[in-house]
Amino acid sequence: MPHPFSLSPNLWFRRFAPISCSLFVLAALLFSTVMPANAGSIPEYRPFLPQHQQFAQLLSAFEVPVRGGWKISTAPGTDYDHAIGQANQHSVDLAPLSGADLNLYAPFDGLVTIFPDPNPGKKIGAGNRVRIVHSNGYQTDLFHLSSFSVKTGDQVKKGQKVGVVGTTGNSTGVHVHWQFQPTTGAWTSVPMYGIKGLKFLDAPNSTGFFPKRSGDYYGVAQWEPAQSRQIVVALSSYVGLRSWNCRSFQTQIGTFEIKLKPVSSDIDLYLLNSNGSQIARSIKGGTAEEFISWTPNFSGTIQACAYGYQSGNYALEVALVR
Repeated sequence: MPHPFSLSPNLWFRRFAPISCSLFVLAALLFSTVMPANAGSIPEYRPFLPQHQQFAQLLSAFEVPVRGGWKISTAPGTDYDHAIGQANQHSVDLAPLSGADLNLYAPFDGLVTIFPDPNPGKKIGAGNRVRIVHSNGYQTDLFHLSSFSVKTGDQVKKGQKVGVVGTTGNSTGVHVHWQFQPTTGAWTSVPMYGIKGLKFLDAPNSTGFFPKRSGDYYGVAQWEPAQSRQIVVALSSYVGLRSWNCRSFQTQIGTFEIKLKPVSSDIDLYLLNSNGSQIARSIKGGTAEEFISWTPNFSGTIQACAYGYQSGNYALEVALVR
């Protein structure tokens, strides 16, 4: 699979001199830029253009891989990518502002592969790179890390630390190149402007590209915790002694929170696959509220089931959190 390793150095921090990997943290603290005065006027992440509506559900579950103050130093369409012979349409570059958290985090759940820098000390390629393959047919790549916090084969959750920002590979300043694409490897135009936390100064055009700006400031990346909570199932029901009572729902991108509150009996909560196999369970006993938090890694029908250790009434709620 080709990767855009021939990156033009004038796209990164122009006023950073090349620094060694061992000094990147000190350089980030000493030379990182401050938040521009107009940063407070930057809008929230923009609603999707009509032609990009099909990506709305996909990207709503993703979050930026950084914490604290970071700027967007290149935006989709502002960089000519020599590896694919056209404008860069599948990535952004994020650079830490003064005081930023320099750790990098998984933007969504997935399976990790790490690619250590094959040319350490040389300004070639992606440097240290971590790839996270998500269950929804897409993958994330984070380039130029100084170090890894995960290893190949790890399963990570959204928000889990995966490494530390750096300037390895073809880079002239501390930053992360965040690449997002289908697992097929196609360089598809994915409207990253729809990811919550990416706040661009300009609006995208019909292709999802942004106008070229002088300098290296296109907006900010600010992590925001999930705030959307959609009730999928809400009911009050009865279950008999040593009996099951199940309610089905469809998997979606996000995390499901399943709660079961017995009224006066001992009723347990199970999460089952469509074939009846167990995914998770909560069996606290008595009339304690049962709770399961579950992030699906496949598509299909799921059953939230009450099992009557004693017969009685209960309330069930299934909520989707993004």
